[in-house]
Amino acid sequence: MPNGNPDFNVKELERFFSALAAVLEGFAQRHNLRLEKYYHQAPSWGFLFRHPSGGVGKIEVQRVSEATVCILSYWWYDDFDAATRFIRSASVEPMPVNSEIAGELEHALSELLSWRFGDWHKHHTGCTDWRKTWTKEQFQKLLAEYPEPLP
Repeated sequence: MPNGNPDFNVKELERFFSALAAVLEGFAQRHNLRLEKYYHQAPSWGFLFRHPSGGVGKIEVQRVSEATVCILSYWWYDDFDAATRFIRSASVEPMPVNSEIAGELEHALSELLSWRFGDWHKHHTGCTDWRKTWTKEQFQKLLAEYPEPLP
């Protein structure tokens, strides 16, 4: 229980996502995205990539209830020197698990890739822990760990 979520049940989430797995895994493969399951014990599967304009993009399919999921999109850009993370995000209203999730994921990716650098929704300053963990060069190399998305 690393994040202290007493309700985290990976077997229950695996059962839930098994109905969506083929669609979600196909989306990740088709677009060269890194698939991340249950990050920080969240009831979600995430798709991460290096945004063409800099920073990291993420699309997340999150379980809302036994019958619904929502799709969340994020883009963050980290400025090491200013110790600031800039963020843009969007979400789709919860939808039934048996709905056209594949089409919604395609739309979310297309929209996220169309966002313009600098059109941020919020930013967080004081990210000085970065400097305790990495040099600027090491920090910049972290971005290379994310794949480049295929349209």
